[in-house]
Formats: sequence, structure tokens, C-alpha cells
Amino acid sequence: MQVLEWREAIRSGKLAGPQLFTSGAKIEGIRPVWKGTLEVGDEAGVDAALERLRRDRVDFVKITDSTLTPPLFLYALSRAREAGLRTSGHIPMALTVAQAVDAGIRSLEHIDYAYKAGVKGEAAIAADFAAGRIDRAEANRRLREGFDRQTALAAYRNLAAKDVFVTPTLNGGRIIDFLDVDDHLDDDYLAYIGPGLRATYAWRVERAAKATPEQIAETTLLAAEEVRRLGIVPKVALLSHSNFGTSNEGSARKMRRALGLILQRDAELEVEGEMRADSALFEPLRERLFPNSRLKGKANLMIMPSLDAANIALNLLRGLGEGQTIGPILLGCARPAHILSPAVTVRGIINMTAVAAVEAQDRKPHGRA
Repeated sequence: MQVLEWREAIRSGKLAGPQLFTSGAKIEGIRPVWKGTLEVGDEAGVDAALERLRRDRVDFVKITDSTLTPPLFLYALSRAREAGLRTSGHIPMALTVAQAVDAGIRSLEHIDYAYKAGVKGEAAIAADFAAGRIDRAEANRRLREGFDRQTALAAYRNLAAKDVFVTPTLNGGRIIDFLDVDDHLDDDYLAYIGPGLRATYAWRVERAAKATPEQIAETTLLAAEEVRRLGIVPKVALLSHSNFGTSNEGSARKMRRALGLILQRDAELEVEGEMRADSALFEPLRERLFPNSRLKGKANLMIMPSLDAANIALNLLRGLGEGQTIGPILLGCARPAHILSPAVTVRGIINMTAVAAVEAQDRKPHGRA
């Protein structure tokens, strides 16, 4: 609302500033990842949200797809067009760019969607994603490999003919790739951004600093391989505060998505999630909550959703348990290599040397040592 007030004050000459165009709150589904949205779950909800935005006299309507269903996305576009409201937003993976354009979208937010429009097999990818035959990672891989110049030129001519804009936005990758080196809290441009607006982006930075589903999946597969190397059959639990879909928070969705990625690459791995730690350790509880679990017995490999969770769990076990900790074990290297902490004991050095030696012996016949 503050931006709307600024816009009116600037237009009336009461405040000096640039000409502002704003969408107000964006339209989304129920419990989306975005904060401060107009959450809708049916057509009546869409109509009510559009009426509120019309009363707020927004310059355009922004519609995103965190949890908004594709049918409601198209409905929102068409109803906004009928009301004379311009629209911009994120197009659901289950829809093609052409479908969104035909429904009435006036601006593609992010240049990625212009690229997507130029993929020759875009319709097939959207259909496969909508049917659940592929996940988002596989859809993105096919999109990356499917760009076709002639398809793109035809799509861009269609955008121009229908007066649809492409709104490229700042690529934050270069900013957030090295958060461990620079947290950007002292960047000069922050002086021009108010605390309220900065707060709306704080959670994005926090999310970027955490492991992605793809990273969780890769870590799980590498850890399972290490467990097998020690002569143990891995029984993997993907841990969360949520038990098999009881929460739709971002961290829970991340672990659920990681499970799908893991099973795509190793369908035989005994892995399940997302679940709480007690469900991972006590089979009767897990069977009551989720009788069809792939995991049987007690988990012996527990994957944490974040570095914080892993570090807290490790140090709790160290303080309360009587066993000997071994590690950290560095995974994913082409050759056996491990890191010793400054506080390592003689016993710790011996243990890690043994782990490295076993890895070297295991890889030597394959020409990797």
C-alpha cells in the first residue's frame, strides 16, 4: 500500500520522485512461497482479488504460480483482460507461453519465458509435466536443450502481434552465488531501499543460502554410496519438521522434491521422506503414519534439510551419546580426500586415514585412484 501512496503523491506533485507503476499485491494460490499475496483457491477468489486490485487502482495485475493451479492462472488472465486490467507474471510449467498469451497476459516477467517460447517441444514438455511424467528438473533440462531459432522467431512475432512485452529482470545469480564470502549487507545500493522493501527480500536471500532439492538429492546418493562402501545397506530418511505431507512449508516441499529426484536416479535405494526424526527411528510410528513407506526398520542414514539442522544434530549426538564420531567425510571428490578439524585427536586421524584408505582400495580397480 505504501507504494500506491507514493505513486499518488508523486502524480499530484506532493512528492518528488520518478513515475511509478505498481501491481499491488500479487495473485497466488493457497499458502504460496511468496509473502503478502492475495491467496485464491477458486474462481470466486480470483474475482474477489481482481475487484480489490481494481479498487486499489493498480497499474497492472501480477499473477504468479507458486501454488496457483494452471486453470485458475488462465482464468485470472482472462478475467483481468475482461476488466481492462493489464497482467504480468510467471507462467506455470504445465502451460505453454502461447496459452498464457491467448488467455490475455500482457507481459512475460523474466526473460526465461521468452526462451521457453522458443523451445520446439514446449507443448510436449508442458503436457508431460502436467501429467506428472516428469518433474521440474527434467522439464528444465529438456527446455535448455530444446531451443530452436525458427520456433523462437515465430513465437516472438506472435508476441509482437498481440502487444505482449517481455520484462527481463535482474539476474540475482551473480549476487547470491557467493553468500558464504559476501553477505552484501554493506552494498551501496541498499541506501536507496527502505527497510520494509529490504525485509521482503530477506527471505529470498535466506532461501538461496540453503541447499536446493537437487543438492539434497546429490548429497543423499553420495552418502548412500559411502555407506555401502562400509559394508552397510543404506536405509535413508529425508528429515523435516513435516511428516509425509503434513506441512507445505518450503523446507518440507524441498525434501519431497528431493525424494523424487533420488528415485529417478536410484529406484532401488531404500529411501523415504519427508519425515520427522522419530518417524525415521521408530518403525511402528512410521507404519501408523505412512503404511506404504519404502523404508523398513530403523533408518541408518538421515539427511538433514539444512546445514543448521545437521550441525545441531551432530553436536547433540556428540554431547549425549557415547559412540565415537568419524568425520567429516568429504563426498564427491574424484580422489579420496578428507578434511581434519583443528581439534582432531590422534584417534580421529587414524579413523579418517582408514576411511581414505578404504576409498582408495575401492576405486583403484576402476582406474580412479
